[in-house]
Amino acid sequence: MQKYLVSTLFLTLLSIIIGCSPAPETDGIKGTLNNEGKPVTVKVYVYDTDSALNKAYEKSGLKQTPHNAAGWSGWSVDGTYCEIHVRKATSPDSSQFSTWGHELAHCTYGSYHPEG
Repeated sequence: MQKYLVSTLFLTLLSIIIGCSPAPETDGIKGTLNNEGKPVTVKVYVYDTDSALNKAYEKSGLKQTPHNAAGWSGWSVDGTYCEIHVRKATSPDSSQFSTWGHELAHCTYGSYHPEG
């Protein structure tokens, strides 16, 4: 079942999002999904180095350049499955830990970055 979900993710992947600065404060995040209160299967991949994270991105076959970010995520078209790829957090106050939350927000809201 898990192999099927992973295969489905990459076959139906709507978008790939690169970790970046948090979105500005608004009345709420306006994204391509709204999974608030809905079940979502989330698989988290944790990497020890930037190099390992970038290799995983390159192996995924997904294309969005440039890729030199602290994390990335991707989700199925229907939003029920999401993968998060991040660096190992060194502490709850680390920048890596912040990236974890940012990527989890993509599992909830999909693509929410402003264009440009």
